[in-house]
Amino acid sequence: MRSTFAEPDSLDSELVGFFAEPAAVAAVRQARTERDPRPVYRLLGERRLLAPAWPERLGGRDGSLVQAGAVAEQLAARDVPDLLHVISVQTVGNLLLRGAPESLVTEIVPRLAAGRAFAAVLFTEPGAGSDLSSVITSAIVDDDAVVLHGEKVYGLVTSLCQHGLCLARVEGGRTPYDGLMLVLLDLTTPGVTITPVPSAWADPFHRVGLEDVRVPRGRVVAPPGQAWPLLLRTLALERTGIDYYSRARRWYALARERAEVLEIAGDADVLAALGRFGARLNAARLLAYRTLSALDEGEPPDEMAATSKWYASELAADLAGWTSLRLGGTADDADPLTHLIREAALEAPGMRISGGTSEMMLRTLAGACIGGAG
Repeated sequence: MRSTFAEPDSLDSELVGFFAEPAAVAAVRQARTERDPRPVYRLLGERRLLAPAWPERLGGRDGSLVQAGAVAEQLAARDVPDLLHVISVQTVGNLLLRGAPESLVTEIVPRLAAGRAFAAVLFTEPGAGSDLSSVITSAIVDDDAVVLHGEKVYGLVTSLCQHGLCLARVEGGRTPYDGLMLVLLDLTTPGVTITPVPSAWADPFHRVGLEDVRVPRGRVVAPPGQAWPLLLRTLALERTGIDYYSRARRWYALARERAEVLEIAGDADVLAALGRFGARLNAARLLAYRTLSALDEGEPPDEMAATSKWYASELAADLAGWTSLRLGGTADDADPLTHLIREAALEAPGMRISGGTSEMMLRTLAGACIGGAG
């Protein structure tokens, strides 16, 4: 039995050495300027560092989710765009490992681990945001394929992906949950259209249209009756808080650097604010790694992941907002540091929405408290 809390151990030092290598330095620079982290991910994949928690036979290291957390921290510390890693590896890849047929796992997962292929999430619809039981994209099952028809919105970095994990509905389910199924489709399949959605974010949103898209039956990840339980089991992987904490940690470094540039690092109010944020960062990190450690041991209580996600996302949003208002600079100040701070401020509100809204997390905590009291 592993301990209830574990540090990332020696993987941290290996990652630091990796990111000091010339090829990695060049790839990181490209990722920052072009918002395309795939070259960095491929280099990590060659070292089996992109998904270290996955089995070695599938491109990982037979490691732990705690070690995977170290990768997320190091990516954020170097301002490498991390959404593709969060979506393709942390979300889709882990879901495939926990519920997909073995033939699909052995075909797709090693390519995800190697950074040679990437997968998007196709869950949200115009009328179905956080409530996935409201999904209406239809799935018609025939002899050799599943035919999809519908529309998905606000998919992040979809244009960088080859695959899409789609949540759809078949007719005849006894409940809104029973009729859901998960399929993995090739995004170049006829009938798939990917359209950018205008946004202030640095990373692009997309709208994905599905018009009579035929997906081979072998690409069914979870049939009706199994899709919803699989989604519930993997929600904790999306809500460990490690990616939100890592983003907040990067933004904290920007705040400190900006305070030095403005020569107000010694200001009493600034010092007090940075001290409070620093303490909250330490707490968020402890919560995230406690959740990752619990996942390594089995399935943690829902409220553990909800606490970590809520705390880290609220911290990230608060920190980015304060940094922008207190240290952001003037409207015509276009230096790179100010640009990064403005990007953080634009991204910050989404921290409270993605992966489950703050209100949803608090409802989960409230339910646990009521249940415990009963």
